[in-house]
Amino acid sequence: MTDETELALEPEEEEEVDLGGDLNEEVSIDFTQADVVPTGALLLAIIKITKVESKAGNKMLNLALAVMDGEGGQYNGRKIFDKIMLETDAVVYARPFFQAFLSKRPKGTFKFVPSELVGLQSWCLVVAEKGKGEYAGTTRARVKRYGIKAPAGGELAGL
Repeated sequence: MTDETELALEPEEEEEVDLGGDLNEEVSIDFTQADVVPTGALLLAIIKITKVESKAGNKMLNLALAVMDGEGGQYNGRKIFDKIMLETDAVVYARPFFQAFLSKRPKGTFKFVPSELVGLQSWCLVVAEKGKGEYAGTTRARVKRYGIKAPAGGELAGL
């Protein structure tokens, strides 16, 4: 069972719509925004959040994050997707996420309203990661660390 906020991350079921036109006409697609966001320090904002269950039945958040600053601004507006587990041993990875966006370290039983996270921003370390298994041959941007210090001059030493 899925409990989704109004700001659903997962696409809704689409109806087939005939847009008309001749299928023999040339179609133009702009791939200038299709390259992967490179490894670096980026200011990310939470733009969408959905509370769902994993395949194993554990509660988690699906996140859509937008690049707000970093890497000279050329990736501003680009999207990065992540998930935060709210149950199981993986919940230990949720603490840095909440600490980064809420500026407080969660302790004990922590309560929050998912929709109130939308719009919050944090500097994060993003890495370009090669896909595995069914995603082999692809590359995606992944948040490696939430809540890093804002970089001086846009670069992180040692990367």
